[in-house]
Amino acid sequence: MARKRKGLGRRDPHNQRGRRGTKLRAYPDEEVRQRGRQIAGCCRLVKNLAKEQRDTAWGIFEERVGYVEQTSFLKELRDTEAYAYLKTAPSQVLQQALRDTDDAYRRFMKGESGYPTWTKRSGGYRFRDPQGVKLRRTSKRWGEVKLQGMGWVKVRLHRSLVGTRICSATYEEEPDGTVWVTLLTEVHERRPTKPKVASFDSAVGIDVGVAVPVALSDGKTFDQDFWKPGELRRKVRLERRRERQKAVRTREGKKLSPEERARRTKSSKRQDETNRQIAALHSRARRRRQDFCEQVSTTLARNHRLVGFEDLTVRAMTASAKGTVEEPGTNVAQKVGLDRGILDKGWGAMRTRTEHKAKRHGHLVQRVPALWTSLTCPECSSRDRKNRPRRALFSCANCGYAGHADVVGAINVKRRALELVLAGGTPVTASPGTNRDSSSEEAEPSGLPWLGSANKSRVRITVGSKG
Repeated sequence: MARKRKGLGRRDPHNQRGRRGTKLRAYPDEEVRQRGRQIAGCCRLVKNLAKEQRDTAWGIFEERVGYVEQTSFLKELRDTEAYAYLKTAPSQVLQQALRDTDDAYRRFMKGESGYPTWTKRSGGYRFRDPQGVKLRRTSKRWGEVKLQGMGWVKVRLHRSLVGTRICSATYEEEPDGTVWVTLLTEVHERRPTKPKVASFDSAVGIDVGVAVPVALSDGKTFDQDFWKPGELRRKVRLERRRERQKAVRTREGKKLSPEERARRTKSSKRQDETNRQIAALHSRARRRRQDFCEQVSTTLARNHRLVGFEDLTVRAMTASAKGTVEEPGTNVAQKVGLDRGILDKGWGAMRTRTEHKAKRHGHLVQRVPALWTSLTCPECSSRDRKNRPRRALFSCANCGYAGHADVVGAINVKRRALELVLAGGTPVTASPGTNRDSSSEEAEPSGLPWLGSANKSRVRITVGSKG
């Protein structure tokens, strides 16, 4: 009688199958680059046609069109003479474009994202290959990735892949001409059963801002300039040059006949080169911003058992303030400058990446209401607009407590995060701590599990002002 293998058929509930992406820099030749642009252009057309079909079906007939119906329409579309050039792109890649559109509408219906928008050419060239992707190493630092319709693309192996099986690959050419290939691999991640940081005293609150992007409740701040002074001056010169080129082209277009004006392209070669130079500057700033976000989010998720973030709606905060003709907006120019500062610091990406990485270490990220966090005294809990006489200074008008305004906001965020976690996600009552009373200690939630608390009762905790 054969012996049964130990553990055979037993399922580990903490072993999850996940996917991890690895982004590699690609160096295709001109022929391969042109094929990639053709495939990306076909995918852009398919996405826009799919969006138009969905919007028309719902707006006129109030009917929904799904992925299965649009797949059959794609087969008929490729057989027509007007869209015969779609056959140059692999059918699996075009079907993946339809699936991405379907996923965008599903996320919108769930309230996870905004309404799907049109895919523009100015955003670069991008498509996803869902099957048949292969990777081979040609030397110690170089390799090649095989994509459908393109063949082998040369890539720089600056990091090793996590996982063994490649699920898909995303080819992306940015507006400045830089090409990237992102490989999505399948990995088996064991969900941590206990947090990496044992002590719950490592809880921290985060206050995000424009002058100081990230301020912690323990007094630390993280800041970095994503634009160098020379790059900002060059960007202004290039933008002015682009406007002059547009103006010259507009004056020349007025002298042409309507037929010649219709045949004329929207931009010239010189204007395209200016746009490419501007896009190159934005790409540098975007990479610096992404690197800053990855480093800070890794530090927060790895070294703190609980991370509190303000629950800010960045999309609504950066909405346009122009208004309408009947009701025009006020302080529009000041609002535009504030919006640029918020988007430049990457608040949403910082919170999202910290949430993703905290799960790998068994830690928790808690969102808290942002109301009055920068105007509430951490000692006497008084709320007054006079508590913040200047942007970086907090001075309580009631008890005289003084400190950095961003750090004070982070302390209040930490206290609210602890209250919500101890109550299982609902607000609780709390008594603030004081720096003058040495006997006041922070409550130690020893029974708190790694993914929240089962305690639903109302508790009282004391949070010191030192964070």
